[in-house]
Amino acid sequence: MTTATPAREDAADFPPDKGAAMEMAEEDLMPLLRQACGDMDVGQLIHGENFSLFEAMSALEIMDPKMDAGMATGGYKTVEEAMTHGEAQIELTIPQLLDVMDYVLACEATWHNGHSLAQTVFTCLYLHKPERTVSNPLLHAYCRAVRATCVLLRNWVCRAGIPEEEDFATHTFGLPLDVEGDGRCMSGINVVEEQLSRQLKAIKGGALLKKKGPDEVLVPTQENPELEAYYCSALLSRLRFRKTLYSILLHMEKPQGRGLDAAQKLIRSISDDLACLREYSPSLKRQAPAPTSNGDDGGARNGQSSPVDMEDKGPSGENERSPTGSGRPAIGFNDNINRRLLAPTPPRPISILSWEETLSHFEKLVRDLGCICQLPSMSRSLRELMQFCVDFGKVRPGPIARSLLQMLVLKEDRVLGQEHMGDLLFRDMHLPHDLLRGDCQMAVFTRHTANVIAALLRILCANPSRQRRRLGKFLPDWDILIQEAETAGESKVLMRHMLMTFPNAGNTWWRDNVLASWTVEQTCWVIVHYLMLGFELELYSPSELSMVYWYLENVLVIAINQQLTKERHLYEHSVLSSEQDSASGKKKGNRRKGGSKGKEFHPSNQVLLLECLNGLCQGLVRMIAAFTRDDKFRPIEPPFNSEAQWFEQRFEPLHRVRLPEPLHYADYLKYTDHSNLTVKHLYQLAHECFLSAKLRLREVETGIAKDPHLASYLKAQRVAEVRNMEQVATANLWALKIALLSGPGSDLQASFNFSKHPCFAVAVLKKNVG
Repeated sequence: MTTATPAREDAADFPPDKGAAMEMAEEDLMPLLRQACGDMDVGQLIHGENFSLFEAMSALEIMDPKMDAGMATGGYKTVEEAMTHGEAQIELTIPQLLDVMDYVLACEATWHNGHSLAQTVFTCLYLHKPERTVSNPLLHAYCRAVRATCVLLRNWVCRAGIPEEEDFATHTFGLPLDVEGDGRCMSGINVVEEQLSRQLKAIKGGALLKKKGPDEVLVPTQENPELEAYYCSALLSRLRFRKTLYSILLHMEKPQGRGLDAAQKLIRSISDDLACLREYSPSLKRQAPAPTSNGDDGGARNGQSSPVDMEDKGPSGENERSPTGSGRPAIGFNDNINRRLLAPTPPRPISILSWEETLSHFEKLVRDLGCICQLPSMSRSLRELMQFCVDFGKVRPGPIARSLLQMLVLKEDRVLGQEHMGDLLFRDMHLPHDLLRGDCQMAVFTRHTANVIAALLRILCANPSRQRRRLGKFLPDWDILIQEAETAGESKVLMRHMLMTFPNAGNTWWRDNVLASWTVEQTCWVIVHYLMLGFELELYSPSELSMVYWYLENVLVIAINQQLTKERHLYEHSVLSSEQDSASGKKKGNRRKGGSKGKEFHPSNQVLLLECLNGLCQGLVRMIAAFTRDDKFRPIEPPFNSEAQWFEQRFEPLHRVRLPEPLHYADYLKYTDHSNLTVKHLYQLAHECFLSAKLRLREVETGIAKDPHLASYLKAQRVAEVRNMEQVATANLWALKIALLSGPGSDLQASFNFSKHPCFAVAVLKKNVG
C-alpha cells in the first residue's frame, strides 16, 4: 500500500513545479518504521544529533487540526481573498469608522498584554494593504499611525530585553509592520484633524453646507445633521489621542532625555483625550444603529459569528464585553486570516479586551509614562535612582513601561544618557573623581563596579518574580566586588586623600576601607530587596516568617551602621570645613552669619526609614516568639524536611557573599532562645519595638513631605507606604494588648495576614472554635 504525505490546505495556492509529476515517486515507509519500532524496547527514544524532545513534540503537532493552528479549516486563506469578497470595504460610514478605530485600539491593548501581533492588531485587514486605504484619508492616516506606533514600541521592547516572551510578543510573522512612509504619519493626521476641526467649528457656527469659496464646500460626515457635531467630536478625540500618543513616544526616545519635559506636557493633554473617549462611549451606544443581518452597520466578521457576539449581553441588549465604544462588532477584521503564519501550536482563541478594559489599559500606560518623565529629578544619587526603579515597580507597570524605564536609566551607556556611571559612583562614595582618575587600582574597581551597577539597574526594571530570581544569581558578583574593593582601598592616593579629608575620624574601618564599606552597604540593600520581594510574591509560609524577619533584622542592622558611620563622618567633615571657612573669613574681615555652631547631627531620612524597618522586624520576631510560647500560634512542621533544611534552602543564595557575614540556622536558634524570659516580658519587648517604629515612622513621613527634590508622584507613594507601615505597627500593638490581657492558656489563636502592607504581617487573634 502506498501512502501519500498529507499536505496543508493552502498547498494549492502555490503553482506546481514543472515536471514535478514526472519526477515524484512515492514509497511506503511503514514496514521500515514498524521494524525500527520492533527493535526498540519500552521507554527507548531515538536521539538524533539535531532532534530533541521539543522537535519531537512539534513533529507530533504538525498537521493535526487539534494541535496545529495552521490546519484550521474554513474562512479565507489570504488577505487578498478576504478583500475580494468585500470583507474590508473602504467606503465606510462614520459609525463604522469609529468602530474600526476602537477595535484597533482594543487589539493594540491586547497585544501589549502578551498576545501576538498576528492575532491582535493585524487581524485588521486595513493594515495589510496600505495602498488600498489611500482613497479614505482618515482611515489611511489612522492605519499609518497605528503601524508606526507598533514599530516604535516593538523596537523599545527588543532593545531593552526586559520582558520575556510570555510578557510581550515581538514576532512579526512577516506582516507588513514597517511600511515605508509610516514614520511620517503625523502629516496625514494633521491634515485630517484640521479638516475635522473646521467642520466642527462650522457646525457650531451654523455654517455647514454653506460655501466658503468657489471651490470649497463643507460636506457633512453622515446623514443626520443633528448628530454631526457629536460624530466630529468623537472622530477628533480618537485622532488626537493617536497623534498625542505617538508624539509622546517620539519625545521620550530623544537622546539625553531632552524630550521628557515636552512628553510630560503632552501626557496632561492625552489624559483629557482619554477622558473624552470615556465620556463619549455611552452616547455611542445610544446612537448606534442596530446591526443588520448582512452586517452593513458593523456586521459579523468573515461572515461568521464574531467572538464578541457570543459573549453575554447585558439586560439592555448591549454587548458588555464589546471592544468598541458603540458595543457593535467592527467590520474589516478576521480572526483567522493570519493562522497560517503561526507556529505549529494548538489553536486558541484570543479574547480581545473590552472597550472599558482598553481605556483602563491606556490610562495606566499614560500614568506610567508620566512617572518615568520624572526620572531626571532622581539622578542626584545612585540610591535614589535605585529606589525610583523599586518604587516604580510597585505600581505593576507593563512590559512597555518597564522597557522604556530601562532604556532611559541606561541610555547610550550613560546614566539617563547624560552622566558617566563612574562619575555617579564617585559622587555616591563622596570621593573626588579627578584625584583618583589616574590610579590603576581605582580604574579597575570603578570599571567593574560600573558594570555591576548597570546590571543591577537592568534587573530592577524587570517584573518582581524575575527580579528575585536574577538577584539570587547576581549576588556572587557582589562578593567579587567586595574583594576588589579591599584591594583598591590600599591605593596610596586614596589613603592619603582620606587622611587629609577626615583627620578626626581615627583608625575607623570606614575611613580605612571606604570602598569596601560602600560595597557592603550596597550589598545589604540588594539582600534586603531580595528578601522583601519574597513577601510581595507570597513565597513565605507563616512558619517561615520568624526566620525571614530575623535575617532581615540582622542585615538591616549592618546597613544602618554602615550608613550612619558614613553620615556622621561626612557631617564632622562639613562642620570642620565650615569652621575653617569662618576663621578664614574673620581674618579677611568678613563675618559670616550662621555657621555650623549649635547644629547637631541628625541622621538622614534613609537611615530613619531603615531603623523603622528594623523595628518592625524586631517586633514581629518577638511577637511570634511570644505567641508560640503562649500557645497562641503553632508553626506548621515541615512534612518532608526539617526546619534547618528550610532555613538553608531559603537563604542559600545569601551565603554566596562574605560580607555581610552569612547567618546560619544555629545563629537563628540561639537568637530565638527566650527560655530565660517570661511570656509577659516578650510581649513587652515586642510592644516597645512597634511603639518605637511607629514614632519614627511619623518622623520619616514628615521628612518625606518636606523633601523639595522629591517628585510629587513619588512623594505621595512613599508617604502612603509609610502610613501603611504605621498601620501595621498600630494593629500589632493592639494585638499584643489583647493577647496580654487574655492571659496564658486562653482559647485565642493568632494568624497573620498582609492586609496593611505587602511585606509586614499583621497579627489577627480569633477564638479557637475547635
